[in-house]
Amino acid sequence: MPRPRPHTGRTRPSRPMLLVAVSMVALAISACGGESDAGEGADGSTKVTVGWPGAYEVWGSAIVADGMGVFEDEGLDVEFTTIDSSNAVALMESGDIDVFVSSVTANIFNAISSGAELKWVAPAFLPNPESEEGVWVRDEFLNPDGSVNADKLKGTALGLGSGGLGASNAVLVVPWLQELGLEPTDFEYPTYTGPDILVALENEAVSAGWLTDPYWASASESGIGSLQVGFAPDQSIAGYLLSGELLDDRRETGEAFVRALARTNEEYLTDDYHSNDEVVKVLADAIGVKPDQIASGSGYTFPADLAFDHTVVETLQEVWLQVGGILEYDEPIPVDDVIDATLTETS
Repeated sequence: MPRPRPHTGRTRPSRPMLLVAVSMVALAISACGGESDAGEGADGSTKVTVGWPGAYEVWGSAIVADGMGVFEDEGLDVEFTTIDSSNAVALMESGDIDVFVSSVTANIFNAISSGAELKWVAPAFLPNPESEEGVWVRDEFLNPDGSVNADKLKGTALGLGSGGLGASNAVLVVPWLQELGLEPTDFEYPTYTGPDILVALENEAVSAGWLTDPYWASASESGIGSLQVGFAPDQSIAGYLLSGELLDDRRETGEAFVRALARTNEEYLTDDYHSNDEVVKVLADAIGVKPDQIASGSGYTFPADLAFDHTVVETLQEVWLQVGGILEYDEPIPVDDVIDATLTETS
């Protein structure tokens, strides 16, 4: 359920169709010379290609594991590549990426329901109770007491990320809208991501937007709006998705990757990681911001046990099935078909 915050923000595609999509994307990448070959790096390490929507602090486990040499210690040569999230499944099925760092999105559920061999194996982060990440609403859509004016908000554009209502924050946004007497279909959902959502909010391109660390702090400083709904501290809605190869034929590599994440969380990403100048610099360099912008943020919780909250899989499917037109199936997928918790047992 949403955590209210005070004013201070079809038809299922056939398997052949999915394979055609995989082949087209793979050919495109091959033509550009970007294809990743599974195997050994130049120094004998095992190559792993990680796809992500961009470098953000929520992916701190992977960023720091790379920057602090933990992946290297595990014999892994990890390469990061920014991809369009809509291509992630095709790239994993074709072997062009081995890992996708992602929020728990509807397109992944649809792919799994169609037979794609991939699963989430570890959460990316847990929200910091002090964070004001969440839906920030511009002041002109608020009442004098700081509550949302539903009549003004209705019919506007909401910046929830590239997945729109198919993004994992739907588990909070949909119930919040309904509590306001609104429906998800009352809005448009432009596909802004990361800092672009903040820019869209500042430029009045959206009435409300989902702001992550460190971007919500900028919104707070500028006074353009306020946080209206955010995560509960124990909600995990993003994680590391492994390909069938790393779950089966190359399972030892998958285990090494997960083990590196757990080690990084335990050794470098403790509660006070923002006081570690070296870690802060690694994060800032990867994300492309100044170190003080990282250090001044509230940060995240990176669990060393990598325990995944299974209830989010059930709750998200309930929300998406209720909204309709998002999932390409009618009955929820079992949790075990979506999450493989066994790799964390070896970490």
